[in-house]
Amino acid sequence: MITPIFLCADDYALTPGISRGIRDLAAAGRLSATSAMTVSPYWDQEGHLLKGFEPVLSGRLAVGLHFTLTDYKPLTNMHDLAPNGGLPGLGSLLKAALRRRIDRDEIARELTAQIDRFQAVMGVPPAYLDGHHHVHQLPIIRDVVIEITRERLGPRAFVRTCDESLGAILRRGVAVPRATIISLLGRTFAKQARHRGFRGNRGFRGVRNFDPQENVSRLFDAYLTNPKPNMMIMCHPGYDEPVPDIDDEVHASRPEELAFLASDAFAKLLRERDVELIAPD
Repeated sequence: MITPIFLCADDYALTPGISRGIRDLAAAGRLSATSAMTVSPYWDQEGHLLKGFEPVLSGRLAVGLHFTLTDYKPLTNMHDLAPNGGLPGLGSLLKAALRRRIDRDEIARELTAQIDRFQAVMGVPPAYLDGHHHVHQLPIIRDVVIEITRERLGPRAFVRTCDESLGAILRRGVAVPRATIISLLGRTFAKQARHRGFRGNRGFRGVRNFDPQENVSRLFDAYLTNPKPNMMIMCHPGYDEPVPDIDDEVHASRPEELAFLASDAFAKLLRERDVELIAPD
């Protein structure tokens, strides 16, 4: 029996090299979705290259919003979260969220602006929503995300959920501490989203440590072990073309993911596991 899954490339538009790598994979039928960072100064040019993009082999590429609240410059004036004009690192944002020291209205304005910028280029709302560094599932932020997503993407919107059972994480044996933390932080958001009638993935894989010792082939072998219908695997492919105004913390790992996903070995793995890549819609 064929198992449908979502394979989503994060960080579209962060740099031209990342975007080009994602488009190359999509054209070859090796992705089903990509999440766009509309805070990037490259969004307009890279977004236009996606407008009307029809992958030759895979049928359709879903393009969602990669809601960004860390590391880069926001689209709005965020006096509370980004008093100096730059968004905080993940650690600082996480502390503020857990302490409930985040301005809800400020988050709502920024999310609205990021959706508006997506729609200004693509002509349609995002096909789904997720978060850079999974920020969409943090306290306070998750409540805003549910409200604005329902308003802008509709009552049956598709959102990424990151919760997975501890047993599944332990059996996979990949980046166990990190995957566990992401899952635990995401459970409340997942419950809220399902309660509100949102659609989403069932199971979340793709978490890794971005350690030079990691073997991408082995990682995806683990991610695709015992696949579940409508589970999501996130990935971070791209050409390593650093640009001076963007600090891409995982740029060194992107070419290896790109090469593996484009390879015959990945196509063979999909066939062996009886997996079909489908787009969130």
